[in-house]
Amino acid sequence: MLKRIMITFIVLLMMTPAVSARVVEDVELPETLMVGDYTVALNGAGVRQVMFMKPYVSGLYLRAAETDPTKILAADEPMAIRLELLSGQSRRMFLRALRNGMRAASGSLDIPWESVEGRYEMFTEILHDDFNKGDVMEFKYLPGEGVQIFKNNDLRGTLEGFDFKMAYFGIWFNEDSPADSDLKAAMLAGDMRVAMADIKAEEMRLAAVDTEAEEAARRAEAEAEEAARRAAAEAEKARAEAEARMLAEKKAAEEKARAEAEAKRAAELAAREAEVEKVAAPAISRDEFVRESVYFAFDDASLSAQAKKTLDKKVDWLKANPGVSIAIEASTDERGPTVYNEWLAQRRGNSVKKYLTDAGISSARIDLVVIGEITTGDYAENRRVSFRIK
Repeated sequence: MLKRIMITFIVLLMMTPAVSARVVEDVELPETLMVGDYTVALNGAGVRQVMFMKPYVSGLYLRAAETDPTKILAADEPMAIRLELLSGQSRRMFLRALRNGMRAASGSLDIPWESVEGRYEMFTEILHDDFNKGDVMEFKYLPGEGVQIFKNNDLRGTLEGFDFKMAYFGIWFNEDSPADSDLKAAMLAGDMRVAMADIKAEEMRLAAVDTEAEEAARRAEAEAEEAARRAAAEAEKARAEAEARMLAEKKAAEEKARAEAEAKRAAELAAREAEVEKVAAPAISRDEFVRESVYFAFDDASLSAQAKKTLDKKVDWLKANPGVSIAIEASTDERGPTVYNEWLAQRRGNSVKKYLTDAGISSARIDLVVIGEITTGDYAENRRVSFRIK
């Protein structure tokens, strides 16, 4: 973090008063971005135009000024594309446009679409929310890691692979069918207004300082570990001596505790047997216990009044049948991302299990099975926790 702050400070010192953030369509694009520990500078920027609409402003950030798109796509080095939306856009349309552009770029670059399609699907799951006016998207490529996806400075995820980087950046820079030829030309202006050579030299100097600091930290850590080992050995010796002195005392205490535990278990068993005899016949039958599920509202894991009434009857039946173990199976309808639905089903199952255990049913008798989303039947029927006797 300190290294990034220092590099950013140096960038600001190197930028003359005339070199401020560039403005395109009233959008200010910073002259530099950080990609990992590396600084990249604005190479060019423009506006995407579709007929009379202007969806976004975009800028390309590189380590050195470049006007050749082929070299940019083939470069395995830090770079970034920054988009700022000029209007709110449908998530489906925005992602579909990116998919079409990426598929066209893959064909132009001889990259099999099947090899990157799965990662594009991950990309759509990462960007699962709406796209509003003023949203800033940054796609940062860091060699060895992949394309980092940022939305409004929030890192949403990283998609691995140099081939994915080529296909994704190829949306704007492929030779055959770029997203917007005028925008491509604007981003390839090679109009870099910061002294990248000085910045790279400072990065190398700070990397050397970091290396020295890391070596000193390793030496200090090794010394601390040795001191800790010596202290641990002394403590172990003292512990062994204390254990030897307490051995006879401990054995006597264990015998006493064992006898008390046996007496307590016998008393508890007698109490349980007496309690079982007092339990009235269950309010529901075995078939009704299995047949009646607990249902939930959309996107909710809390128990309704009706759900609690259903569970109260099941508690009575379980208390009347103490030898029975059950499985509770939690599910959701198919709306929403699969990962989110699995999480929601887990919460619903936990709500039911907690209600049963709070009512006195041992958790050892209850297995929670997370079904997740069910894609058949109606939505209300699928938002449930069902019961099975093992």
